[in-house]
Amino acid sequence: MKDRAHPSDADCWPALGGDAGPVLVIADHAAVAGRAGDWATGFAARGRLHRVRLAGPTPSDVVGLVAEAVGLGATALLAAGGETARHAGHEVAARLGLPLAIDTGATPPRGR
Repeated sequence: MKDRAHPSDADCWPALGGDAGPVLVIADHAAVAGRAGDWATGFAARGRLHRVRLAGPTPSDVVGLVAEAVGLGATALLAAGGETARHAGHEVAARLGLPLAIDTGATPPRGR
């Protein structure tokens, strides 16, 4: 499964399946602090359910994210933030065969 990196919210929507089905957002603290309002507005404007969960670095965190995606009925994933969030997004996408978009606007500059 190949992920798709997108510099803006508008570019993410096609990779997330347009306006079809719920999306699990896998993010770190910095991404949630910086982008949660944008996600809420964007998903609400499309009438699309989403849920935001913090990414953790351990295999048990990935198992929990997989269970969360299944319980939500997620049709796509959005990973946002640093390497931990992106890695968790890749793992969940691979296990479930879901499309994964990367919100590069939520990625902090290196060294922060």
